[in-house]
Amino acid sequence: MCCGAACAIVAGLLATSRVAERSGVSAAASTTQIAFASHRDGNWEIYVTDVDGQHQTRLTRSDPQDRFPLWSPDRSRIAFGSQVGGDHWELWVMDADGTKPRSLATQIVAKGNREWSHDGTRIVFAARVEGDVE
Repeated sequence: MCCGAACAIVAGLLATSRVAERSGVSAAASTTQIAFASHRDGNWEIYVTDVDGQHQTRLTRSDPQDRFPLWSPDRSRIAFGSQVGGDHWELWVMDADGTKPRSLATQIVAKGNREWSHDGTRIVFAARVEGDVE
């Protein structure tokens, strides 16, 4: 089923029936670290660093490429794309310290738009469905 530009795929992260609500980010979620992808070891991996570039920490250690990190609104988790074979990309999420990685969706568009809901319970992203990008 193709529904054009108005279609979006949403991955739910928490068991909730609430609709995402706009809310401010708490002061506790101040920006003290930056998440980024680097190819410095010959394979794309996700890292975090302090905003001054100090204390760089590698979070992922897998054979597939891990790229395109995206902080959750409260900065407790990082979503990212993982290339698991050829052009096959999956959407993953992990805690901000690199623990508890889990796959959320398959066949995502690697460089497609993705965004967390304001309450951090869902991620909207582009995916390939029966060969079409939705």
